[in-house]
Amino acid sequence: MNIKLLKQKILDLAIHGRLVPQNPDDEPASQLLRRISEEKEKLIAQGKIKRPKKSDAINPAQECPFEIPNSWEWVKLGEIVSVLGDGIHGTPNYDNPDDYYFINGNNLVNGVITTKIDTKRVSKNEYDKYCKPLNNSTVLVSINGTIGNVAFYNNEKIILGKSACYFNLLIEDIKFYIYYLIKTQYFLDYAFYYATGSTIKNVSLATMNDLRVPLPPLAEQTRIVSAIEKWFSLIDEIETNKESLQATIKQTKSKVLDLAIKGKLVKKTDEWKMVTISDISKTITGSTPSKKHSEYYGGDFPFYKPSDLDKGRFVDEASEYLTEQGKLVSKIIPPNSIAVCCIGSIGKCGYISKECTTNQQINTIIPNKNIIPLFVYYYCLSDFFIQQLIEKSSAVTISIVNKSKLDSTLIPLPPLSEQTRIVSKIEEVFGLLDGIEKELE
Repeated sequence: MNIKLLKQKILDLAIHGRLVPQNPDDEPASQLLRRISEEKEKLIAQGKIKRPKKSDAINPAQECPFEIPNSWEWVKLGEIVSVLGDGIHGTPNYDNPDDYYFINGNNLVNGVITTKIDTKRVSKNEYDKYCKPLNNSTVLVSINGTIGNVAFYNNEKIILGKSACYFNLLIEDIKFYIYYLIKTQYFLDYAFYYATGSTIKNVSLATMNDLRVPLPPLAEQTRIVSAIEKWFSLIDEIETNKESLQATIKQTKSKVLDLAIKGKLVKKTDEWKMVTISDISKTITGSTPSKKHSEYYGGDFPFYKPSDLDKGRFVDEASEYLTEQGKLVSKIIPPNSIAVCCIGSIGKCGYISKECTTNQQINTIIPNKNIIPLFVYYYCLSDFFIQQLIEKSSAVTISIVNKSKLDSTLIPLPPLSEQTRIVSKIEEVFGLLDGIEKELE
C-alpha cells in the first residue's frame, strides 16, 4: 500500500468535488466570493491594505484546469487574500539568547511552524525590523528549494526567510481547505511547471498569486476538510498497524530460525553435534579483478557485491558483470553457495543460485556434499550466527571478519534428513509470512 499515493488520491477527489456529496441547500461559492470581496473593500476603505492591480478574470473555457461542481467557483489565489509576500532576501543579524526565530520553508511541517536545534534566533530589534503582518488567517508555504511545505501562523515570534511565502486569507474560515489544496499534486504540478532555477527551484510570488483555486461553498469546505481528516486518520492508523505487523513478521521469522537451530522446529533426533563452518564447507574470499583492465568487465558472468545481497533470498541479478577474460582471473563460486558479507555490513547474506564470483568484502561458504545448502543459508540468517560474527569482528573504522574467523564460527548440525525437514518447515512458515507481507505493500 503506497500511503502517499493514497492520500494524494483523496486530496484529488476533494478538489474535484468528488469526496463528499454536494448539498443544494448550501450557499454557493459565488456568495462566498461576494463576502470575500466585501471584506477586501472594507480593509481598503480602512487603509489597512492597498487596492490591488486589476487582474484578468479567469476564462472558464481556457483557464480552468479541470471541471468542478456547478456550485463551486474558479478564482485566483490573489483574489481571496489581503496580502501575499515572502520573507527577507538577505541575512538578519543572529542573536542566540532571544526567543525570536528566523524561519524558512523547512520549518513548515504539516500545518505547524517548527523550530529545530539549528534554527537561528534573532534579537527583538531584528524581529521588529523584519516581521510580517501575520495573523490567524495566515498560511505559509515553502516556495524555494523544497516546494509545498505548508503551515498556519499561531502567534509565533518569527521572521521569514525568502524560501517561505505567506498570504493572509480575507476570510479565516477557508484556511483549512486552502491548506489541503496546497498539499495536492495539482498544486505541486502547477508550482514546478512555473518554477525557475535548474538545481534549486523557486516559485515566484506572481505564480502563487495566479494559482487557480477551485473554491467550494463554505459549508462544503467544512465537510471536505472533515472527510479528509477522517480518511487520513484511518490511513495513518492502517500504516501504524502495518509497521507493527511488519515488525511482528520480522520477529516471527527470527523466532522460527532460533527454534530451527535449537532443534525445536521439527521433531528432533539425538544425533545433533556442534561443528564449525570449516568442518562442513569450503570458504572462498572474493577478489575484484583489476579495474585497469577494461576488457574484464561488461560480459555476462555475475560479479556480486554486498549491495547485491539485499535483493531477497536468491542472489540472481548482479550490479556488475565480467567477461570471459575477467572470469579467468577471478575466484569462481559454484551454485548453491552462501555469500556472507564480512566487511562493513557484517552478516548480510544471500543464497547463490548460479555460478559467479564476488568482491573481497564477501566470503562465500560452499557446503560439502552431505550438507543441505539451504540449511546453512537459513542458519546464516539466525541471530546466533550473526552474533558470533559481530563478536569476532575487529575494526578501527570498518568492521571486518576474516576468512579464518568465519571458518571457526560454530554451527549446530542435525542429520541430513532432519536438515531437509527443517528447511521444508522454514520455507512453509516463511512462505505464509511473505504472503502476508506482500498483501501489506
